[in-house]
Amino acid sequence: MWGNSSTPATTTAVETTKEILREAGFTILARETLPANLRERAQRIRSLDEQRVELLQLGKDAGADHVVVVETADLLVPAETTGNRAAVLHDERVTVKAMGTDSGNVVFRGSAWWAHPVEHPGQRVRLLTYYAIARAICLPEKWEEPSEANHGKGGCRP
Repeated sequence: MWGNSSTPATTTAVETTKEILREAGFTILARETLPANLRERAQRIRSLDEQRVELLQLGKDAGADHVVVVETADLLVPAETTGNRAAVLHDERVTVKAMGTDSGNVVFRGSAWWAHPVEHPGQRVRLLTYYAIARAICLPEKWEEPSEANHGKGGCRP
């Protein structure tokens, strides 16, 4: 399991992903339980884009079949000005991706974001993480976007 930053939002998204995968029966290899030499290698990985091969090799050396990457983003969006200050909103996003350590192939990938920017970032990152994983494992034809018709409760339909 690898997060793209150490922000509270990413930490929450990573922990939520671990919980969901454990509940689904997967074994999670936590960094803190890895041997010291592998922990040191894990700490040197800063960017998935630049070090994907190294991350996959680290997972393989640790005995993992897959590496799960959790990425969060919080983009600032200008809002209407209030008083003398310009207000900003937050466009939060969570992406969860699993890659096979042997092939590097993406096994699943899902992203989630709010339909509109939010005022208080981080408060509902757990829910975004659930949506990202649901989107990753749901067949595209069964995915229903949140809308007024479903009272904002989109998801994977039976």
